[in-house]
Amino acid sequence: MKNKSLSIASIAALTMGFLMWGCTENSSSATKEITDQDRESIYYQELLYNHFLLSAYYYDAHLKNELNSDPDVYFKVLFTADFSKGACTSRYADVCGMYNQMSDRYTRYYDPEFSDGIMKALTESPESVGIGAEVDVIDNALVFTEIFRNSPAYFAGLQEGDIITAVNYRTITSQADYEEAIQGQKLDIIKIAYIRDGESHTAVIQLDSFNAPTVHLAYKSGIPVITIDEFTDITANEYGTYGEFHERLQKIVDNGDKSLIIDLRDNGGGTIEHCENASADLLSKGEKLATFVEATWDSVQSGIQNKIVQKFDTTTDYAEVDGIGKDLYVVFLANENTASCSEIMLMNITSNKASPIVGTTTYGKGIGQGYSETFAGGIFGITDAHIFDKNGETYHSFGIEPDHLIYDSDKQMAKAVEIATLGTEKRTAGYGKVSTGNFDKEAAGESSEAKVLDRDYIRRGAGSFRFKKVAN
Repeated sequence: MKNKSLSIASIAALTMGFLMWGCTENSSSATKEITDQDRESIYYQELLYNHFLLSAYYYDAHLKNELNSDPDVYFKVLFTADFSKGACTSRYADVCGMYNQMSDRYTRYYDPEFSDGIMKALTESPESVGIGAEVDVIDNALVFTEIFRNSPAYFAGLQEGDIITAVNYRTITSQADYEEAIQGQKLDIIKIAYIRDGESHTAVIQLDSFNAPTVHLAYKSGIPVITIDEFTDITANEYGTYGEFHERLQKIVDNGDKSLIIDLRDNGGGTIEHCENASADLLSKGEKLATFVEATWDSVQSGIQNKIVQKFDTTTDYAEVDGIGKDLYVVFLANENTASCSEIMLMNITSNKASPIVGTTTYGKGIGQGYSETFAGGIFGITDAHIFDKNGETYHSFGIEPDHLIYDSDKQMAKAVEIATLGTEKRTAGYGKVSTGNFDKEAAGESSEAKVLDRDYIRRGAGSFRFKKVAN
């Protein structure tokens, strides 16, 4: 997309020429007076700017006539705190009200008071306080199986394979003993005795906060299983979820494994860049990834004035080089909570490699959002794209069907291991044939501030998103 820039004054001077969906009698600009002082306020300018954003980027703004061409109809009309599809204090409640009149549940606004927390939820994995390591019992010994990058354990020099013998001079005989012994507050000191290559060592670790990893590698009956919790920019790895995925995939390739299970169950999505890059790691150079039909805007001459018009650009991503895992046989695990970016990854790999899927039909979210900061420092999320596979087909609202419909999670894994062990089955199922029901009705209003500002709720509302460069 070309970089475009407009001032607030320029936006105000341009005419959109579209009608609003669901306009109420109270929403007429003729029923209220907007003073010069109002128009100079940051609150009015924020409304004006967000009206432009919706006019330019909201996919259904004009296709369904959901947005009134006159921003004044929204000014102070809904001047009460509103948390139905975003979060607003009373100062910007009319901006929330304008967003809430759009039928799409993923198009939402957060005013400046909430922006730092919203951006953190969108860009960072959950924070934990501890040492930052996973342990498991292997051959009757308690062993570090994963050391989280940039965690206290990582900086203390602990390594995968180290055998734990004591914590704070207390002999550890079980995983439960270990979990109890390492509990503490931030800045507490933990001493861990361990054995590496037959020699005894002690690590002195100060408990601290760290970003949790989002990708995990384990083996089931000799088959590597990569579990991806979400697709996030900032995680235990400085390159985010994709960096974690690439690192673990390289271990699998270096180990000589031929098959791989990727577990996307309960993964609600995240930053599109990460699921696209992870997909490319499993494909050959030149293979098609997702195609995005994206709403954007242009300025056209209309008499002696310029006029903003919404338009739609189509772009397709490709695998630019051979992926390190292009020769791996892949089996996916998915369920009804597999959504957005996870579905993009499923779509990319299954449409190119016919990789089988085990589990239940996915959520069916084949739309994407653009996120960015607003004029006053708020955060907007606007549904601006529809997503299609290499054949121009979409799973939106119908989901992606599994080849093996299994509801029990343990049986799902067992079936995936069976298929990956044989390494011959090809996908025969397709996209769903009936609606999943997730898009049949408008989202119900939310009244709880605590729920709306919950990290999981924010990320579910974001789904597949990119950070946009917009007018300033």
